[in-house]
Amino acid sequence: MQQETPHAELVIYKMCGEVVSCLAEHDLSAIMEAHGNSMEALKLFLMRTLGLSRFRQHLIHENKVVQDVDVLSALSLPASLQLVILPFLPATFDDRMQMQSAAETDNVAAMQSLLERRVDPDLKMNTGRGRALHIATTFDSLRCVLCLLHAGAKSSCLDEDGRTALWHAAAMGNSGIARALVDGGARMDAANNGGEYPLCVACRRGHLDVVQVLLETEPLLQHMHPNFVEDMGSTQALHMVSKLGDTRCLRILLQARADVQAKDEDGKSVLWNAAEIGRMDVVRLLLEAGADKDSMREHPLSGHWDIVQYLIQEERADVDRSDVTGNAMVWEAARLGDAGIVRLLVEAGASPNINRTSDSSSIPSVWASQASVPCCTDMDQGLGDQNLDSLQRLYGIAFPNDKLLKEYKKFQEEAAKRDHRNIGKAQELFMFHPVMSPGSCFWFPPGVRIYNKLMDFMRSEYRLRGFSEVVTPNMYDARCFMTSGHYQNYKDDMYSLDVEKQEWMLKPMNCPGHFLMFDARVRSYKELPLRFADFGVLHRNEASGALTGLTRVRRFQQDDAHIFCRPDQIKSEVSGALDFLDFVYKIFGFKAGAPRGLRFCGAPLPIFAPHVQIPGQRRRWAPRKSGTTQRSSSRPL
Repeated sequence: MQQETPHAELVIYKMCGEVVSCLAEHDLSAIMEAHGNSMEALKLFLMRTLGLSRFRQHLIHENKVVQDVDVLSALSLPASLQLVILPFLPATFDDRMQMQSAAETDNVAAMQSLLERRVDPDLKMNTGRGRALHIATTFDSLRCVLCLLHAGAKSSCLDEDGRTALWHAAAMGNSGIARALVDGGARMDAANNGGEYPLCVACRRGHLDVVQVLLETEPLLQHMHPNFVEDMGSTQALHMVSKLGDTRCLRILLQARADVQAKDEDGKSVLWNAAEIGRMDVVRLLLEAGADKDSMREHPLSGHWDIVQYLIQEERADVDRSDVTGNAMVWEAARLGDAGIVRLLVEAGASPNINRTSDSSSIPSVWASQASVPCCTDMDQGLGDQNLDSLQRLYGIAFPNDKLLKEYKKFQEEAAKRDHRNIGKAQELFMFHPVMSPGSCFWFPPGVRIYNKLMDFMRSEYRLRGFSEVVTPNMYDARCFMTSGHYQNYKDDMYSLDVEKQEWMLKPMNCPGHFLMFDARVRSYKELPLRFADFGVLHRNEASGALTGLTRVRRFQQDDAHIFCRPDQIKSEVSGALDFLDFVYKIFGFKAGAPRGLRFCGAPLPIFAPHVQIPGQRRRWAPRKSGTTQRSSSRPL
């Protein structure tokens, strides 16, 4: 028995008599204005308000099934409609393949045909690439995305890397798809496995339209504030764009009332990060937005005299403030050799001296050296002569108070505990022999087990991403490296051998071998992209003084790969390679961010070709490793 309803022009109820919607005349007018004068528009309204798939809805009026193309205004009001929700039908292998193909090729007709047959829009694809919504987003198919959303596809579904369709839209820079997903209920606080939110990836890649869409959306204000959107779980969005120097994204975030006083996990202010890369324009924007100039008291600002001058002259910054180690700005500037900064600070009233050594809690002697110097002759004459009397030189570190000294000693102790060379020796993981094979690692059985586990992990990831593992020789004719350019540039860093009066060399990298394999026969464009992965043994003649544990060695294995592709595949291949690096680094807890150093000036010069660096970030006492994704427009061999 149908339940009683309040006065309405159109009542929609289920077969059991439950009323699901009561619409007045002005409600119908609003629906027609928003979606058009058709029954399809009414189904879209029910989809948005009740979460019902448009393709599963069957409306019955006077014992007849209403078609999508029927005119909504043709209903004689008041009227009633019966709503029947049909279940999804079992999907076949072909259904999955057709849905994937439709999403990849923007074939909205094929997609709609599948959905009208009540195929579940959230089917997992056979290739393990997530759902159809992820694929359509990745291939910029807005029409298929809308079609899938109308079918009730869940925007919260994750792919194998824990990424939502909105994350992909933000990464690709497609603001239209991003807006459609947000309108479809996508949440912006859904981070991927590495803790990176859609807003952060859009900021990191400079997709301003997507950033604007995300910040304009009301759900964002309900779930999060831009300051707490963390890139890879730690770096706030505002800090990230300040480090990158992206003033466009920064302006948008500031307009959204981002907190310019917020600090990152290392206690650094946004202003600190901007000054570190020497971006005067970013510093000005932050100061205009109310950033506290004294929040930079930990930063020596050496190397960026224009920022120092601006802060001193325009902002009246405190020139005697100290950095985190207790050293005044002028001390640090002098240590780095910035005479201009020193002069600027002293003229502004900074004190360049330690008044008395007794003012420091301690000056612990940490090392000593001696040099031969003349006693009664010109210092420039005979300097370094072993026959002369030697001068003993003592080095020390001065601390203003006991607290800083204790913190320094504690830091040094912690660094020694976490030195991977000590850990490897204590746990019998690996060793080095400084006489018989310096710079080459000896792996004990426990270390080999860890080593093989890492190799297995990388091999499985390579297979998932379509890479084919190859094995290449260790020794090549020197002419191979002459052709590639390694011989001319790195001959002194390579090991050479005389084989039958011909110069041969141990390979320092895998590139030439992969190019030779690719060039072994004529290739068809249909074979591309061709992805080679190699765990080959490499040798580099590093200077003995530069050898440092596992971070600088002479013999090592590198998980190296080369991709051969067509020009139209470059964008997707580079994006896939960056996502691969991003995934692996996050698995091991490395954090991204590659600001220029304090002493950096000029533009970076490419070594071989333009490349993107994916740096690893670590505690000060831990090893640092980083990877690159490089593009070469021609074969060197």
